Amino acid sequence: MLKISHIKKSFNNRAVLRDVSFEANNGFLTILEGENGAGKSTLFSILSGTLKEDEGSLELDAMDISNMPALSRSSLLAILKQDPMASSSPALTIMENCALADLKKRRARFKIALRTDVKEHILRHLEALELNFDEAMLNRLMGELSGGQRQIYAFAMATINKPKLLLLDEPTAALDEKSTHLLMRLIKKLITEWQIPAIMISHDHTLNERYGDAIFVLKDGVIAIEG
Repeated sequence: MLKISHIKKSFNNRAVLRDVSFEANNGFLTILEGENGAGKSTLFSILSGTLKEDEGSLELDAMDISNMPALSRSSLLAILKQDPMASSSPALTIMENCALADLKKRRARFKIALRTDVKEHILRHLEALELNFDEAMLNRLMGELSGGQRQIYAFAMATINKPKLLLLDEPTAALDEKSTHLLMRLIKKLITEWQIPAIMISHDHTLNERYGDAIFVLKDGVIAIEG
């Protein structure tokens, strides 16, 4: 479980987050909604470790991660953003991209990234996601895929090594309907099976009501509505 307690953040004496507290339960998809400027992106950056809160604390599985360095915290997290190419290389194949994602998590040397055991680990993960793939598909360049395919494999890359927390920043915003629902089903499948919390920023209220287990609406730096 992720426990967010009394988070505050200001920029140039302007309070962006004034006092944010909530819990994201294991196996739950927790949605953050709110208008532009409500503080969603700031809170996301604090959770990911790229921004430090002014006050408050973060606990993940009863471990205080508030002062954990961003590099150390990254080993606990899986992050998926709107643009899948932001965390992958279009000039590498799907398998090579997955191997590099695995390499980063394990901080291993590049020469073992495509070792046989690593490939088997990647294949087991893709099979667990129940993705339809074959060797020809895995040897396709990431840049050749459709937007929906890139995002699905970006999700596979992000979760290649079981994280303790999944962070999703509008991951379906640029997807067609079919890809959107496939991705959402994959997200729900993994967090339920792994019993980890997931937090997703999304403006699509219909989608949020269909897949979200809890919805928190940010307004003026506080939680205005929860349900």
